[in-house]
Amino acid sequence: MEMSVEQLVTIVSAVSANLAVVVAIVALISQRNQSALSLKANLLSSLNSEFFFHERIRQVRASASRFGLERMRRNVEPGTELAMSGFQMIDFFDIVAVYYKKGALDPEMVCVTFHFWLTHYWAAFSSDIEKFERDSGLRTYVDVRDLVVALDRVALKLKRVPKGRTISQKELQQFFSDEIGECE
Repeated sequence: MEMSVEQLVTIVSAVSANLAVVVAIVALISQRNQSALSLKANLLSSLNSEFFFHERIRQVRASASRFGLERMRRNVEPGTELAMSGFQMIDFFDIVAVYYKKGALDPEMVCVTFHFWLTHYWAAFSSDIEKFERDSGLRTYVDVRDLVVALDRVALKLKRVPKGRTISQKELQQFFSDEIGECE
């Protein structure tokens, strides 16, 4: 069975058209992925600017750190008192956690940007949050808990922390001192 030139041209045209459709679909998917990554980066940049440069949050960071240091100096058991600034710090990370949970933030970018601060504030104030939730019957910071676990996994994968890492009281004291110096 022999094919005519017209049949060959028709087949080549059909294959070319299908190939063009596939290339267009791949380009569209690539464009969508690039756009999504760009949106995630812009959102993270906005959160980064707020956390590191916005005067109000810097005051909250300094206040929470002064409170944390003072509480450690007085040897007050976590969960017995918490300054509003401690809740405000966790509230900031709750916003990050909600965006993260909804897929609006890239895991590695969030880890690199906030893991260090989140884990230190969480180590300092999680007992207070747990007591608040027990006393109130509310579960207000579930997303933050989930974010801590998720970012710990990412940090391990990126080899940014050793396996089984815990934050010592000495490390918390240094963290709070550094935060006060950075934010005042």
